[in-house]
Amino acid sequence: MVSAQELSRLRHVIELLKPLERVTVELGAEKNTSISKVTPMSNILTQCHYKLSRAPVPENDETARGLQTRLLQHLNQSLGRVEHVRTYAVATILDPRFKNKSFDSPAACAGAISAVKELMREAVLERERTPSPQPPLQAAPPEDDFWGEHDQQVAAQQLPTPTMTVAGMPTELKIYLDQPLEPRQSNPVKYWAEQTRVFPVLAPVALHYAVIPATSVPSERLFSEAGATSSERRSRISPKHLRALLFLSGIAEQDWGGL
Repeated sequence: MVSAQELSRLRHVIELLKPLERVTVELGAEKNTSISKVTPMSNILTQCHYKLSRAPVPENDETARGLQTRLLQHLNQSLGRVEHVRTYAVATILDPRFKNKSFDSPAACAGAISAVKELMREAVLERERTPSPQPPLQAAPPEDDFWGEHDQQVAAQQLPTPTMTVAGMPTELKIYLDQPLEPRQSNPVKYWAEQTRVFPVLAPVALHYAVIPATSVPSERLFSEAGATSSERRSRISPKHLRALLFLSGIAEQDWGGL
């Protein structure tokens, strides 16, 4: 029989573990959780436990008090520097749902902006080094050569280059950061795919980071699905057909109507 004192301790322990459960469920429930959610979720989780650590603890409850202390220690050790890691920071600031609003440290936010500026410069240099495919030349009448030099100048000017603001920030990045945040339930990959004309330099950089998974759950699900599909009764299935079956099983139910 559980005593009243033990019930009180259990209730307090459950309250301490609730934020961790919420994060675990959210990361595991989503089909593809991007790495950009790691920084905001880590900061929110730490803030929740700081609030809980200031809440009154039942008298003589060393279990709850010890758990509070240990949780904060481990959160600070494991997640305290996440927003200072370049990959996490860049992914967060290029997520239109979070941008520069989810950083606890101004230094981490400034570092992320500097990293994005550098990535944009590298993208432009790479594009300049890579020759763009030219359409096949057609024999033109001599009178059309009049426009030849003009057409070449126009084509050169259409290559995207990051113009700078007075503060030294690329104009595309400044416009992006000044726009309102997207709803938290929105899809950042879809957002950037639709914004490639507005942000010709920034969008490809952002898409590179938007598809990085936050956990190994998607790959683990894929391996589990592969094991279930390639069962003993299907031991003679070819790799080609196995890939086809895995592809079909990965299509969401609501998407089957358009096939």
